[in-house]
Amino acid sequence: MKIFEYARDGFFVTALLAAQQAAASPRAYGELDPGFGSGGMSSLDVGAGDGEAYGMALQRDGRIIVMGSGRPSPQKLVDFAVMRLMPDGNLDPSFGDRGKVITGFTEYFGSAAKAVAIQNDQKIVVVGAARNLNYAHDTFAMVRYENSGKLDTSFGQGGRVLTPIYPQTGAGVNDGANAVVIAPDGKIIVAGVTGTFLADFAIARYLPDGHLDTSFGGDGIVVTDIGGQDSANAVLVQPDGKILVAGNGWTTGPDENFTLVRYNVNGSLDAGFGSGGIVTTDFSGGADRAQGLALLPDGRIVAAGVGQVSGGCFPNPCERYGVALAQYLPDGNLDAGFGNGGGALYDFVTSTGVYAMARRADGKLVLAGHHGNEDFMVLMCQPNGSLDESFLGTGAVVAGFGSGVDHANAVLVQPDGKILAAGRASAEGLLSRFGVIRLEAPPLGR
Repeated sequence: MKIFEYARDGFFVTALLAAQQAAASPRAYGELDPGFGSGGMSSLDVGAGDGEAYGMALQRDGRIIVMGSGRPSPQKLVDFAVMRLMPDGNLDPSFGDRGKVITGFTEYFGSAAKAVAIQNDQKIVVVGAARNLNYAHDTFAMVRYENSGKLDTSFGQGGRVLTPIYPQTGAGVNDGANAVVIAPDGKIIVAGVTGTFLADFAIARYLPDGHLDTSFGGDGIVVTDIGGQDSANAVLVQPDGKILVAGNGWTTGPDENFTLVRYNVNGSLDAGFGSGGIVTTDFSGGADRAQGLALLPDGRIVAAGVGQVSGGCFPNPCERYGVALAQYLPDGNLDAGFGNGGGALYDFVTSTGVYAMARRADGKLVLAGHHGNEDFMVLMCQPNGSLDESFLGTGAVVAGFGSGVDHANAVLVQPDGKILAAGRASAEGLLSRFGVIRLEAPPLGR
């Protein structure tokens, strides 16, 4: 099925910048919040090496957990990096080492953190991938921290858990966790990928102490082959306990599609969802990848990510990507009342994509990613998928930290409606940092 809806093209960026420059007091929705960091932006070094934020979570007291991968010095490996910010965007000195924590798994191999979730007791769960020396390849990696930033030694082995998805296949398989959610009963659900080529969806469920929950799939792990180079990138738990996962997968043809999979509480595929528990959506015949997922109060589902809007040119690649959105009914069928027949594909002329989504209490969708492969981009959409032009006059905000490559990988909405986005900031030289911005937005409840 082809789904098209194009935003402004040639004058998009010009109109956006003009709106930013012309905004008057009181600050327009979408403007940077001067009460956060430096003029609405915070650039944070991990140490003396590169860093990039991939996930973000808000604690009950308004403090902000930002996590990703970082190299504390040029001589050190890249490892899990976690920072905590005060509500004003400054580092929280009560967390870890003056606001920062670096966690490695082995001395000779690095690790990569991709997602974070906060438990009800405010303990912090971070997931990603790390080398498991027992199996000679990367496996799911998980760390739990106390609220202070110290490792929670009651969890796994000294606060760390390594889970091989396919240990019997040896060095030919690499596993990585991309998303995590805490279920209402305290169990931890992690979604990601197993395999090199070809790869599959991999889901693991853990008890609150870090042990695999054997009531899920028989051993705590479920692997789903969509058909090609598959990856699970987002996960949520429905009120009925079913687990919904979104990502990308191949079913027919050479390109990836938006792929949603729903599992029953015991890990079996939900036969009442799509075709045997699996739904795929092809936007325009190219490569499409779902990166964000939200559940509406009535059970409808929204997925957001990257969609290909133009083909390649052999021998030089010239594919262009845009922002893809799709909304589904609870049974997995496309919701015809959303976008154009169930979806929207926005082409911003330069290559663009979103990697995270949050849903506001008023039903509006907030998306974060990159514009032109060089700046943060944050979009606000109406509940029907159209751009919300009350958000800085265009529905989109582009913000850069400097002349380097910046892009947002995470987004959340504060209780007051303001929007936080986090990712990679390259303000100076070749080193990247954690970058966080905060934008003005309509108060929730209005």
